[in-house]
Amino acid sequence: MHKIIGVAADKLGELPVTQFENMVNSLIKKIAVVANDEQRAHKLF
Repeated sequence: MHKIIGVAADKLGELPVTQFENMVNSLIKKIAVVANDEQRAHKLF
């Protein structure tokens, strides 16, 4: 996971830091939502 973020940071190095942080934060939120959905699915089945 950290490698992926590092590669993304290298590729997006020309972007402003705040824009990159927003992208990372939205990614983390999406991952958290998916994880929550998977936990609910495991409880249902």
